[in-house]
Amino acid sequence: MPHVRADSLTDLALAQGEVTARDRAWQLSVEPARLAFLTRAA
Repeated sequence: MPHVRADSLTDLALAQGEVTARDRAWQLSVEPARLAFLTRAA
């Protein structure tokens, strides 16, 4: 499980937002390929 550490609540919120955005960007880049694979396999 990832951990986010910061010196202040503001820094923590910004770091959490960055981590969430990075994870979401990865998901958006992978999902079309996964969907294409699943529809070809069916």
